Amino acid sequence: MKKKVKEVHDEWQIDAKENLTLQDGSRACYLNIVDKKSGAVLASHCFGKKNINQVKETVVRDALIDSFQNWGKPKSIRVDNGHPLGDPQRKSISTLGLWIIACGIDLIYNRPRRPTDNASVERMQQTTKNWAEIRKAKNLEDLQLRLDHIGVIQRESYKVSRLKNQTRKEIFPQLWLNPNEYQQKDFAADRAFATLEQRLLVRIANKSGRIALYGHYYTIGRKYARLEVAVRFISATCSWEVFDKTGKFLKRIFASNFTKERLWDLTLPKNNT
Repeated sequence: MKKKVKEVHDEWQIDAKENLTLQDGSRACYLNIVDKKSGAVLASHCFGKKNINQVKETVVRDALIDSFQNWGKPKSIRVDNGHPLGDPQRKSISTLGLWIIACGIDLIYNRPRRPTDNASVERMQQTTKNWAEIRKAKNLEDLQLRLDHIGVIQRESYKVSRLKNQTRKEIFPQLWLNPNEYQQKDFAADRAFATLEQRLLVRIANKSGRIALYGHYYTIGRKYARLEVAVRFISATCSWEVFDKTGKFLKRIFASNFTKERLWDLTLPKNNT
């Protein structure tokens, strides 16, 4: 069941508009960030790639930081299950997702095949495309300028019928007064690792009795080849504990690569296996 938001910045919704061709022949995509309560488009971050999963995680991270610095941090962010914020196979939490959690923000994933879970940002995808007349954008810089311009109009000038023909700025002045400021010193990897600890990950060992976790292969034993196992991260010892289907403990695997520094830099092994 979706939780009803009460205030602005309770939930941001993020989604990508992809597969754009600009007048100079270059390809582009952009991330829309929308505040659910007000429906305000807070930012549209443009990237010179056809699809968002082609954009480096560090580039997306820096775009999010820019939004946090401009608007403060939300209590939660809702995303779909695609890279780089989600995991299409829903087998674990993406590295960038863990980074968001470490920033003190709850991460909410849409249910599979339920775009209405992200209805606020989904509505704004076509709106921003039409208002900004994206087909006329000369290049990536022009695309960004167009989206920034219509974002200001949508927030501050456009009179919304459901708001009794008032602007979002008139109805939601607190949107500009978020007390939840972003500061890098508040980054807490332990919060992300504690969240990961709550997830039970399912893996199937390969023919050599190895399982994949965040891009690394670990041996659990040839006798477990082709068998399904459950894996849980233990934040206190920074390790993985592996169990068979009956719950019997099989092995502990130390995850020395899971550090605060590597999570901030997004250099944790990727969860692509």
